Formats: sequence, structure tokens, C-alpha cells
Amino acid sequence: MLAAAILYAHKINDPDYVEPVKLFIREEQKHGANLGRYIDLLGEERAKKDWGDTLFRKIRYFNKSMEMWTITVIIVESAAQVFYEALKNASDCKLLKSICEDV
Repeated sequence: MLAAAILYAHKINDPDYVEPVKLFIREEQKHGANLGRYIDLLGEERAKKDWGDTLFRKIRYFNKSMEMWTITVIIVESAAQVFYEALKNASDCKLLKSICEDV
């Protein structure tokens, strides 16, 4: 995604475009880290492999189009909003609710 953002920034002559993408990536990494720590606190084992993650990791290096990244992010983020809102509403755990709210 960052490589696509850099290419796009050059294309539109906007070097400032890249920084918000970096912030978005950092925010998504924070969400993943928080969810991982929650799983650790529960004493559960983290998933080692997931077909969706494997597929994403394989194709992400081929996608140099910021437009395609934008569509992908909108789809994933829309699904995440619904999922984490439902999880938050279904849980009595304050920590999980807080994590879901952040996501």
C-alpha cells in the first residue's frame, strides 16, 4: 500500500499524500497489536495461519494501484465496522469493548 501511495503521490505531484497513508498503516498495526495482546491476556493461542491473510500477503506486492488499494480498504473497513460494533455490543468485557471501539 505504501509503494502504491508513493507512486500515486508522484503521479499527482503531492508529496504530502504519503504521510496520511503511513498513519493509516500505523493505526491498523496498532489495532492488530491490541487484539493480539487481548488474545494473549485470555491465555489463548494466536492463529498462526489464515487463508485470507495468506492471500492478502501474496497479492499485496503486485497491487501498485492506489485506486485498487482504496477500494480494498473501503470494503475491509466497512466489514470491520459492522463486525466490531456487533462484538462490542455482545460483550460484557470492558477491555474488549474498548478495543472494539478503537477499531
